[in-house]
Amino acid sequence: MNVKGFVKKEVGEELSTSLGFSVDIIDPGSVETKDIFIDSKEVTSKELIDVQLEAQFELDYNSPDGLYKIIFHITDKYSGDIVSAEAEFELKK
Repeated sequence: MNVKGFVKKEVGEELSTSLGFSVDIIDPGSVETKDIFIDSKEVTSKELIDVQLEAQFELDYNSPDGLYKIIFHITDKYSGDIVSAEAEFELKK
């Protein structure tokens, strides 16, 4: 996921940002599992336009087929702002 619109701070001749994020998942039966993935990312660069965030998690082999929703909760550590983004995927065995 590419993130834009975060606060940037000058560090010497470069720009810096700090983001925290967690991921929730909702299964086809509407059961929500919170914080299946938690991480943070600090980036310092001469050009800081967007930041790519990645999350990896495993589903149990017995997880039901169907439509799943993942929800990213992203925190801008410099401003304290929190935003969420959602994506769906279908599991077929």
